[in-house]
Amino acid sequence: MKPRACKNWLQSFLDWTMPVSEASEKLLTWTALFTMSAVLKKKVRFDKDYTKHYDIYPTSYVMFVGLPGAVRKSTSAGYGQDLLESLNENLAFSDPSYINIGPTSGSHVAIIEKMSKTIDGSIVVIAGEFGNIVSTMPDETYDLFAKMFDTDKTAGTFEHSTRAHKDEIVKNPSLNLLGCTTPDWMMENTGYMVGGGFAARTIFVFESQARQRHLFYKNVGPGVKALEKMKKNLVMDLKRVGNLKGGAKPESADLAKKMEDWYLSYIDKPTEKGTETFQARKHIHTLKTALVLSVCERDDLIITEEHFSKALSLIDDVEKNLSRGLTSLGKNPYSGMLYEILDYIKSNSPVKRSKVVSYFFHDIPLDEMEKILELLKTIGEIERVDTGTSDITLRVKT
Repeated sequence: MKPRACKNWLQSFLDWTMPVSEASEKLLTWTALFTMSAVLKKKVRFDKDYTKHYDIYPTSYVMFVGLPGAVRKSTSAGYGQDLLESLNENLAFSDPSYINIGPTSGSHVAIIEKMSKTIDGSIVVIAGEFGNIVSTMPDETYDLFAKMFDTDKTAGTFEHSTRAHKDEIVKNPSLNLLGCTTPDWMMENTGYMVGGGFAARTIFVFESQARQRHLFYKNVGPGVKALEKMKKNLVMDLKRVGNLKGGAKPESADLAKKMEDWYLSYIDKPTEKGTETFQARKHIHTLKTALVLSVCERDDLIITEEHFSKALSLIDDVEKNLSRGLTSLGKNPYSGMLYEILDYIKSNSPVKRSKVVSYFFHDIPLDEMEKILELLKTIGEIERVDTGTSDITLRVKT
């Protein structure tokens, strides 16, 4: 078979985007993995010899969280949408690689209606403003997302009935979702997003700042023609991947045992507050990611130890930051500020206490600021530096 245009599709995606984007590598990496998942749909799954009564498909939900305009959430998601739309340009609606792109606003009704009209029951939703999708009928929309993610036989057929429309039936539904939102929106919608289990099924990518800043890119990164060629190669390989079918499996019995041992080592251990339900599905997220990483490099659906290790590293990072990100949704309205203050001190260490207070003066009362600084010292994140002046200097504890 003819070699792929890209030796490693994920790396080629990063080569195409990172030099000319302000977004973090983390946002761009998850955009790439989501894009690949969207093309795979449910044509590929983990081999049934390993999963028996349930299925693990590469379909994914990814949520970018950051301040408006600060981290380039929608820009990152837009790279994936650009590739998917380019992939569709010369494909028939019936082609296995064709991507059914869903609505970016409305509710679950609009999504189901679009899915019911597709040939393969698949849909990709990329929402630059996630709230536009769920705010109209949040209960029903989050219920739909939960149903579409589940891996047992109950997810094989989806039926929906309304008074205004006839019964709509979707066979073998496949939903890939990439949304962008802000910490404030999440705080206002905690009950639906977190309480109903959506967070457990979703890869949350929290980002606080851009990776680089450029107004112009004339002398930065590849030229326009080079970028066009890179994009063409990325799309070419997506079309090839869209025709893959079958079951993925570990490369050896030793790797399968390593995966099994890892699962048994973590599944019943206590975890950080806010990540309990995510931990229960962590193995699903990890295997999905390992499968996608494999397909980024090869057609034989073999998962290597490198793929598994990389997937585990990515999901560990998601889990670590999930607790931190969801802290802002707790009962204490200032709890989320702890990490913002810590990030500021890390970025400016060593820094005068007066400068920290001045920077966050409009966001948090002084007494709450004092409590957070004291807590950061108590848990060993920061320490005071004796400079011989009345203005205390703070630095990250090493």
